[in-house]
Amino acid sequence: MKVVIYSLGKIKSAAASQLVEYYRGLCRNTPAVSFELVEIKETRFDKYKHIASGKLQPDKVIAELALPSRNTFLLAEWGREYDTAGLISMLQTKRDAAEDVNFVIGTASGWVRSEGKANGNENGGINFLSLSKLIMNHELAQVVLWEQLYRFCDHLKGGSYTK
Repeated sequence: MKVVIYSLGKIKSAAASQLVEYYRGLCRNTPAVSFELVEIKETRFDKYKHIASGKLQPDKVIAELALPSRNTFLLAEWGREYDTAGLISMLQTKRDAAEDVNFVIGTASGWVRSEGKANGNENGGINFLSLSKLIMNHELAQVVLWEQLYRFCDHLKGGSYTK
């Protein structure tokens, strides 16, 4: 299983960067799981901003990155919430099925929210994941995501961090 985190914009805070690197280091050497962080210039997606709101159009970003929507999760405060055990379970199911997972952390402007349904999912078939109902900047969201990924890795290694 490969887990890729796409960050639309780079971390500027030294403290947030140190925390991301700390948790990335703890995730190394996890059996049958590899991780990659892809930082993309925020301006690359300016052409996909909704004119009125300035928010990104998620379907166009996913297409530009050539990601499969089935195993791609865009982070948004209004997305599906998991508790830690639920997120670990979802990731373990993907790992057991040898499926890769992509997480996309958007820009400060956020995502356009679709009202439609497709493939049985809200938001036009796009998976949105919420780390919290609170709005947080992309740097903090990345730290929280990596910390939760570390909990998943620790679980796979039989550790006690998540208990």
